[in-house]
Amino acid sequence: MSEARQCDREILLVTAPGACARLGPGYLLEMVRQAGAGTPSVRALIDCGPDAGYAMLALRLGWRDIHLKGEPSIVARIADMTRACGGTFHHELPAPGKEG
Repeated sequence: MSEARQCDREILLVTAPGACARLGPGYLLEMVRQAGAGTPSVRALIDCGPDAGYAMLALRLGWRDIHLKGEPSIVARIADMTRACGGTFHHELPAPGKEG
């Protein structure tokens, strides 16, 4: 991810739709770490789909950028947990190719 440092830009890696359920938060976390996430210029966002259990596991494993869809009261609780862990809850996923 030296490109991010050279451009003086932050990169946000986003897991593919359904990847959390297929591969699990632990596997995905190791994959994004090997891709350079966790450095100052590279962050990673896990899309937990509608599964609050995956979101809680992701937080316990060290994910700090979380996305969850579902029942509003459950989403609000996961958002609170994410912030309590020092993370960022993403109510919406970034649009592919969208520069911020």
